[in-house]
Amino acid sequence: MVRQPDGSLKRMDVYAGSIKELSQKIAKKEAEAEAAWQRSLHPTFEAVADKWWAEHENEISVYTADCYRKPLKDVQEYFGKCLLDDIQPLDIKRFLNNLAKQKYAKQTIKLRRTVLNMIYDYAIFNKITQTNPVSTVKVPKKAKTTRREPPTDEEIKTALGSLSAPFGLYPVLLYYTGVRKEEALALTYKDIDFENDLISINKKIIFDNNRPVLLSGSKSEAGTRTVPLLRPLKEILQWQKKSGLLFPNEKGGFMTKSQFDDAYNDYRAATGIKSTGHQFRHAFATLCFDAGLDEKDMADIVGHADAETTKRIYVHIKEQRRKSFTDKLNSVV
Repeated sequence: MVRQPDGSLKRMDVYAGSIKELSQKIAKKEAEAEAAWQRSLHPTFEAVADKWWAEHENEISVYTADCYRKPLKDVQEYFGKCLLDDIQPLDIKRFLNNLAKQKYAKQTIKLRRTVLNMIYDYAIFNKITQTNPVSTVKVPKKAKTTRREPPTDEEIKTALGSLSAPFGLYPVLLYYTGVRKEEALALTYKDIDFENDLISINKKIIFDNNRPVLLSGSKSEAGTRTVPLLRPLKEILQWQKKSGLLFPNEKGGFMTKSQFDDAYNDYRAATGIKSTGHQFRHAFATLCFDAGLDEKDMADIVGHADAETTKRIYVHIKEQRRKSFTDKLNSVV
């Protein structure tokens, strides 16, 4: 009878050609079982994090999962071989402070703290540990706060006039639709309903290292949606009269990460535009704001599962507008 990691006993049959060999095999089985039992009593952080992710990944949207993958990798690299119960609040604080010293943005550090906290909450719920060393540790105040500003009016004007540039359709599509990069790379011309002026967003590309992986559908209602096909974009797409992917590689298939990076870098070199694709997505939010759409309508279009995200963007746009008004008044007085 051999003790299992959950504490139960299980019968195991051992066969041998002699009493001596039988004794050796039994001793080996018992030693292996005891080692597994001890590991279950005092697991490493990495082992518990793997169990948490195996369960948690199925409960969240693919977009949220993408956000958590890199933070999870970072915390596992730092704490992975440590025993879960040996990690103290001071260790967590040192980890977060080290990120701040490396000039990580406050939101980036916050995500890593969130992942750590969820892993320990999972461990407490499953009676793997009794305490959460993350709960008393806050994100360093000295961590820099960054905001992704939308492209300047000049950059938007340049982008709209640079459709013939390499990869020129990409920023224009993001500007007129607000879709994410991974959604844009999965879009086909079949997803565009020219009669009803709608674009179906129902799949995405994620990168496994460099390799593109197509994910169909979404675990989040906000992820699977339709966005309006605005008239300027409709005219551009109808003029192209193409089929297949909007942004294929040279062979007509999905772009790899390196192919996408090269394409966008070539575009920026050709046009002088410095803004990222995400900034052009942010510019679409400004269009929604100027058109008078409320926060809920905008959230539905851009696919924000959390209304607070949309609210923060709208508040930021209002602050920008206020500064613009101030500058104009100052120029007059």
